[in-house]
Amino acid sequence: MEKIDLSSNSIKNEGLKYIINGLTSNMNLQSLIIPNNEINEKGILYMENKLQTCKLKHLNISSNPIGNNGLISLGICLAGDQLNEIISLNISECSITFDAFFVFIKKISKNQKIQILTANKNDLSSNNKWHILDDFFKKLSLRNLSLGSCHLNKDMKEIADIFKFNPTIKYLDLSHNQIIDENFENFQSYPKDNLIVEELDLSRNYISDRSALIFFQNLVDNTNRSEERRVGK
Repeated sequence: MEKIDLSSNSIKNEGLKYIINGLTSNMNLQSLIIPNNEINEKGILYMENKLQTCKLKHLNISSNPIGNNGLISLGICLAGDQLNEIISLNISECSITFDAFFVFIKKISKNQKIQILTANKNDLSSNNKWHILDDFFKKLSLRNLSLGSCHLNKDMKEIADIFKFNPTIKYLDLSHNQIIDENFENFQSYPKDNLIVEELDLSRNYISDRSALIFFQNLVDNTNRSEERRVGK
């Protein structure tokens, strides 16, 4: 068995303990999908304390109230000898705030395996602190980063600066972030300055024709034609 999907059940912390016990000796399971199971930080702490050997590559723990402490515990697993094979991680809608997200990214910054991080529907607004993540994101090998519905409108300048010259990220999701023209201006030079990003999702924001005009004019200077480049509408 390589994949188990237990989404929207009642696994809870006690059930997660049994799952973790099974993972310590299972060398075949690659994908564990357990969203919406009422798992909180106690369940993740058990993972940190008990998980020893595991070959998981894909973990989806979204829509569980793991909170900030649970995220930090998960970061410890990913940064150490546990869960060190993870390629994709989904922590969407997990009651996470920016300060814990910063600690998490800092802890996993030396993990070169993680390529896909989905963190939608968390409140990652920072009061102008996103810049402190710059060096840690550069150390990661992320290809896909999803930050949809994370209340990031006021952080757009710093986020644009962080990812404008990021060497690895090809997909960046900033949908549903209430981005207005004033803050979208920081992305208007992306088509000519960032030739790495292949897909930029800006759907469901408040970007007007005024900003769109400048953005698409800059596409003229976009010279990376090796693959089709897509922009979320």
